[in-house]
Amino acid sequence: MTEKDKYDGIQANATSEDVIHMVDLIYGLKVLTVKRLNGYDDQNFHVTVDGNDKDNEYISRINSSGYVFKVVNSLESLQDKEFKFAAIELMNYVRSKGVVCPEVVQAKSGKLLTEYYLPAGNGGDTRMHLIQMAEYIEGEVAGQHIDKQFAYKGGVYLAELHKHMEGFDNKNLHRDNFQWSLSSFSKVRDYTDVIQDLAKKKLALEVLDTWDSIEASFSSLPQGPIHADFNEQNILVKRSDESTDIIGVIDFQDSDFNCKVFDVSTYIMYMMAANKGDDAIEIGGYCLRGFMDNRELSQAELDVVYYGVAARFVMSLVLGLHYYNERKDPYLLLTQGGWVHLEKLWQIPSKELLRCWLSG
Repeated sequence: MTEKDKYDGIQANATSEDVIHMVDLIYGLKVLTVKRLNGYDDQNFHVTVDGNDKDNEYISRINSSGYVFKVVNSLESLQDKEFKFAAIELMNYVRSKGVVCPEVVQAKSGKLLTEYYLPAGNGGDTRMHLIQMAEYIEGEVAGQHIDKQFAYKGGVYLAELHKHMEGFDNKNLHRDNFQWSLSSFSKVRDYTDVIQDLAKKKLALEVLDTWDSIEASFSSLPQGPIHADFNEQNILVKRSDESTDIIGVIDFQDSDFNCKVFDVSTYIMYMMAANKGDDAIEIGGYCLRGFMDNRELSQAELDVVYYGVAARFVMSLVLGLHYYNERKDPYLLLTQGGWVHLEKLWQIPSKELLRCWLSG
C-alpha cells in the first residue's frame, strides 16, 4: 500500500439522519438541529438538543449552545485512538489554565470516545470511526479577513498558549508519521504529481529538497506540545466596531509533541494565506513579532521559521488539492491562493526576510 492509498476514503459519509440517530443512541440526547461544519479528514456537525429530554447520567447540564459532534476519520480511528485521549487531556490541561477550548462530554457508557461503523466516504466498505462530542463554544472563527493587527494579536495568543501547554506530556502525543506534521513533510513528495502546473511543481520540489537538506538539524530545537493547526478556522473571535478579540481556540486534533517553532511557522503560513488586503509577506512579520513580544525564539529556531512557512504552504497546497480531487469539497481549496504568496516568499533570501520581519 502506498502512502496515498492509506488516506483514500478515510472520511466518513454520515448524513444528518445518521447524526440524529447516533446522538440519541450514544449520548442519550434528542437532536433539534444539525448543521454541517468544515472538516478536512473528519466530519464535524453542530447539533442543538432538547434540554428537557436527557438520558445520560454523565451530562449534568445541557449546553444551551449545543455540541460539536465529530466523526473521526477511519485511519486515525484505527491507528491513533490513544492519541485522541492524549488530545483530550491536553485540552483539559490548558482549560485548567484559563484557556477557552472545547470540553469533550461522556457518552451514556461513560466513554469519551465511542466506536461506530459507517460507510466509507469514497463509497467503499463500512469502516470503524471514533465518535466524539464536545460542548460548542459561542463565537465565530476568524475567517478569511486577516489584517496586520489581528496577525499580531494571534502571535501573542499563540505564545500564551505555549506557556499554558508547558509541563504537559503524554507519550501518545509523540506522533510518528502523522501526515500533517511538519516532521512528515518529506512524504508530501509522494503527492506532487497532483500539481498540473509545471512551474508550481518545480517550486514545491525545490522546497522539499531544501527541507530534506536541513531536516537533520531539527532534533536540537526546543520541543514540547504544540497545537499544530493554529489557523483562521480554529481561532475563535468576538468582533465589535472597535476591534476583533481572540476568545478561544478549537480543534486540537493535529496537536503534537514537536519542535515548538513549527507552530509559529504554521501560524504565519495560514495568516498569509488568509490575508485580504495587506501585503502577505508583511503579515508574516506581524505574526512573528507578536509571538516574540511574549515568547523568545533562539537563533536556531529563527533560522527555521522561513523554511517552515514554505514547507507548510507546500503541504497545505498539495494535500488540499489531492483531497479535493477525491471529495470535491470546496473547503479543501481554501489555501490554493497561497501559491502566489509562496512564490513571492521563495524569491526572498531567508536571512533578508527574517531581518525584515524582525525589524518591522
